[in-house]
This record gives sequence, structure tokens and C-alpha cells, in this order.
Amino acid sequence: MQLEQLSLLEQRVNRLVELFTRLKQEKIVLERSLAETEERLRALEREVDGLQQERDIIRDRLGRMIETIERLEAMEPAEPGAAM
Repeated sequence: MQLEQLSLLEQRVNRLVELFTRLKQEKIVLERSLAETEERLRALEREVDGLQQERDIIRDRLGRMIETIERLEAMEPAEPGAAM
């Protein structure tokens, strides 16, 4: 009886070691995946920052062009055919 119990305990310990080993391997894979995902996230954040800066520059330039057009329109005569 005790040999059977010892054998059963040995089987359970071996199964536990297998599960532990598998979990360690899965952890390594998940850590690598997380590191890759974090790097991709950082790259996307840099890209978003660059696009936001570009958008701000475009917005400023468009604003200046609109102001210039408005100044030019203000210089035009109010009625067509009016002399300057």
C-alpha cells in the first residue's frame, strides 16, 4: 500500500514539475510578446506625436493664409466696377 501511495505521489510530483516547466516557458513567451507590444506602442506614440506636431504646423500656416486672404479681400472695392 505504501509503495502505491509513494508511486502516486511521485506521479503527482512529476506532473507538477511538467506544469511548472510549461508555465515558465509560457511566461517567457508572454514576456517577449509584451515587450514587443510595448515597443510597438512606443513607436505609435512617437508617430502620433509627430502627426500632432505636423497638424499644428499646418493649422498655423492655414490660419496665416486665411488672414492674408482676408486682408486682400478687405483691400478690394466694395462694389464691382468701382475705381480704386
